Amino acid sequence: MNVLYLTYDGLTDNLGQSQILPYVFYLQKNGHQIHIISCEKTINFKLRYTTIKQLLADNNVQHTPLFYTKRPPVLSTVIDILKLLHTAKKLHQQHSFDVVHCRSYIPALVGLYMKRKYGVKFIFDMRGFWPDERVDGNLWNLKNPLYKIVYRFFKRKEKQVIQESNAIVSLTNAGLQEMQRWNYTPNIASKTTIIPCCADFNTFTITPYNTALAEQLNIQPHNKVLCYLGSLGTWYMLEEMLDFFTQLKQHDSSYLFLIITTDDATIVKEGCANKNIALENIRVTKANRNEITNYLSLVNLGISFIKPAYSKLSSSPTKMAEMYACGIPLVCNEGVGDVALINSQYPLGVMVSELSTVEYTVAIAALQPLLTLPKQAIRTKAQTLLSLDIAGQAYVNMYAQL
Repeated sequence: MNVLYLTYDGLTDNLGQSQILPYVFYLQKNGHQIHIISCEKTINFKLRYTTIKQLLADNNVQHTPLFYTKRPPVLSTVIDILKLLHTAKKLHQQHSFDVVHCRSYIPALVGLYMKRKYGVKFIFDMRGFWPDERVDGNLWNLKNPLYKIVYRFFKRKEKQVIQESNAIVSLTNAGLQEMQRWNYTPNIASKTTIIPCCADFNTFTITPYNTALAEQLNIQPHNKVLCYLGSLGTWYMLEEMLDFFTQLKQHDSSYLFLIITTDDATIVKEGCANKNIALENIRVTKANRNEITNYLSLVNLGISFIKPAYSKLSSSPTKMAEMYACGIPLVCNEGVGDVALINSQYPLGVMVSELSTVEYTVAIAALQPLLTLPKQAIRTKAQTLLSLDIAGQAYVNMYAQL
């Protein structure tokens, strides 16, 4: 099929490299012609587009980059929607697409128009309950009349795209179950495919301990390493993860906390100061996608605490798949998508039912058998659910049904 793929995230963003391009390349290799329109952030575009452009060329994927508009609030989003719509219409006139594949809600507005106007098949790859995420993340204060209007607009559109889409991708079973309760359309289950955030197991591999990197980070041979990988702020509960580290450190004083993030390290330093954690026990670093496995070679245990809000029913943490691919067990909190379900079916991590000292102590005790498992055992189990091949084939099957 000839596919127009719309994403509000940039291909030069970390997310674009981990959760867009691998799936698009998989579809391309399975006979589909893909043309991507993305909204790029200027800084990332300047830094990375030469590399991304070559990857696209090597995989015969066409790309039309637009640029993300940051300000003013709300109006900037309207501007981006209009740019996406104008570009999509222009490209459709040139290429006559069979399908428009829309990643999240902003592109879905364009996809809905394209289906109504041109009769193309419309995939709503929802990625999460975006309007509710904006509210739960305190980005839209519903006491503000403007944000209340915007929220209601997107909830109306949410209903329309669910009703009129030809196929839906949900990251979680929990998300699908919640959508069934909304009762927008009787056939939602039959047209929804569950595809969690997966990892490329060829990129995320079990790597020999990187001694040079350990020395660079001042990690001694006797040290054990707890690791957080990803963004900080909004959803990601740094304070609670620091509390867990404090408890873990009391259990085993050899632990250090490695935080791999592109965010400002000042956030971590302030958090440590508030928790009276000595900075000598913390390592904060940045890493490109192709460098992450070298850092993860130093890691004994991963952590992912995410704010358990209503909208997180539909969330699937990418970091979970990436760490499991590298053979690293993980401690997570409940109330986030299918994380608890996955860890009950594939006991590769430990769940914390509430964010408290008592629960942390219980979790640390429960982790001990996992910490002695061979890394390959963790990787092999995770590969049956969270590998790119599993996700890619699910997309191929969904396309075939269209």
